[in-house]
Amino acid sequence: MGKITHKDAADMSTAHRVSEAEWKADTTHLDSQGNALELARTATLIVAASDSSAKSKAGADYVCDGIADQVDIQAAIDALPAVGGRVILLEGQFNISATIVLGDGTQDQVTFEGQGNSTLLLLVDNADCHVIETTATSPAHNIDFRLKNFLIGGNKANQTVAVNGIELKAVTKLFIDNVTVGSCKQHGIRILDNAGQVSTSIKIHHCHLTGNGADGLRLGDAVGDVGDVDLLDDWFGTNNYGVYSNGCRVNAVGCWFDLNAVFNVYLYQPYGCSFVGCTIDHSGQHGFGYVNISGLTREHTLILVGNFFTSNGTDTDDTYYDLYFDPFNICHGVQVIGNVFGSIEDNKSKYNIYIERNPGNLHGIIANNYFADAQTNVCNETPTTMTNMQIRDNQGYITENSGTATLVNGTTSIAVNHGLAVTPVAGDIVVTPIEAWGAMTQFYIDTYTSTQFTIHADQDPGQDVDFAWKAVVL
Repeated sequence: MGKITHKDAADMSTAHRVSEAEWKADTTHLDSQGNALELARTATLIVAASDSSAKSKAGADYVCDGIADQVDIQAAIDALPAVGGRVILLEGQFNISATIVLGDGTQDQVTFEGQGNSTLLLLVDNADCHVIETTATSPAHNIDFRLKNFLIGGNKANQTVAVNGIELKAVTKLFIDNVTVGSCKQHGIRILDNAGQVSTSIKIHHCHLTGNGADGLRLGDAVGDVGDVDLLDDWFGTNNYGVYSNGCRVNAVGCWFDLNAVFNVYLYQPYGCSFVGCTIDHSGQHGFGYVNISGLTREHTLILVGNFFTSNGTDTDDTYYDLYFDPFNICHGVQVIGNVFGSIEDNKSKYNIYIERNPGNLHGIIANNYFADAQTNVCNETPTTMTNMQIRDNQGYITENSGTATLVNGTTSIAVNHGLAVTPVAGDIVVTPIEAWGAMTQFYIDTYTSTQFTIHADQDPGQDVDFAWKAVVL
């Protein structure tokens, strides 16, 4: 095929010139080699708001009038072919009085895109409906949907029904990017199944979910509704729960969860979850909750690496927890490594890490963390049964220590301060004489308390005897 050539009108004879109307009327045009050019546009439909610029309106396929703008938006979505396409909202405010159905299981590969913060979908007073939703009749799915670059205002003060900004059912390969959802009566975004059709392969990146009446992000209404969810560089703030996950695999990187009234993050019956480089701070109650209380057989892995847990429990000082575990059933692969726990203000959590019950059900490691400002750094109801977690090398929570002690001439015992954050048991402390024993022929250790252990000699050594000791509680 040859190249397309161009000639200025001044250089063309009158016979070669065509009017704009003639050009548009002739849908078959030729390139310089006489090959036909197809001038049809790809499946992209443009919707202008009532307050978009005149230039934007001139280039739009649909122009809203500011009243029930979902009608024009829905017309654009419905006009896309079954193989999908794009609906682009231009700058301006779109007033929504009924739900926009983005997909019903009959279309795939739909992109719904605005112009960033200049595109606002505002739920009008007493609309009492979700702003955007997908539906599907089993076994249909909504596959490969993308929502990008717009704001949703839920106007919760003027709604009477618990409605959401975005409600998505039976979605697979969902990508939500640079979307802000705020002030919704119930959840900012809720994702769930539809008649057993699980939603999975979900990515939510660079989004702000804030000021919603219930949860910023609600994942599933029952265990198994939603599969894999990836969060990247999102902010969940000033909701009731920042993220509430019901039996999902959630992986979050670089997210901020703060100022939520109850939990910043709540994982119920989770599996295969990881949070890396996130900030979990200023919750009204607990910062991060991990609850495994059902009888399902699942791999309840949790990886927390390099996160900041700060100033949680702002409702009442010394009452709530930065990290809360309730391991009713066994949880394998729990790794809490390299996190910072501490308050930067007067308010502070009661415990940095608290295990509600059955601490022996936690299998993993708590290591290389920094603990500060809580009444107790790691606490559980029955400390002696936390046998499947290694707790070591944490600053502010000492589980390894060493020193020397001197059994003074004329005595047969000495109490030694061990400086540990936990009470040691037999086998945790090793004692070695580092000089001649004198008359002493045997020694042993007993009376382990939260602050001391005692070294006993079988008889007065008749001289001072120095001991070196090392304590390691795993």
